[in-house]
Amino acid sequence: MTTREQKIAAKVAQFAGIAEAEVAAALNAPDNNLPKKRGDVATYDAREILLSMGEWGAVILTAENIEISAQVRGACIVLRDAIIQTSTIRISMPQIYNATATLLGGLVAAGVMTDSTRNALMALADVPQSWAEMEGVGAVTTRDVGIARGNL
Repeated sequence: MTTREQKIAAKVAQFAGIAEAEVAAALNAPDNNLPKKRGDVATYDAREILLSMGEWGAVILTAENIEISAQVRGACIVLRDAIIQTSTIRISMPQIYNATATLLGGLVAAGVMTDSTRNALMALADVPQSWAEMEGVGAVTTRDVGIARGNL
């Protein structure tokens, strides 16, 4: 039995009396009770947070204000352009996640953005994952469940 089959068999044992198709669906479905995984962020979600928190205007005004320090103004320009000119921020990539956290932290320190807005933006990267994703076993099929139960 492979490691994948062992993991599936151990998990399937917790689903006694439940149809194989239902077990497979449950193991493949995102589960809010599991640790989150890092996912990419749709820029419209980030824009919605900035708009709803009333901070999009501050980002735009700061980006356009030549009296502001180049560092803060530059950060606002990067944020504005990322949200306007792209559809997705690939924040699942560690270097982009770290750069985004640094950029947003700088905007909080400069008073352009609140901690709660930064936290809400960073939370967009934390998405639910399935048991199968978390365990790295790939999609679990009805056949996998049957094999784990000794039915095939």
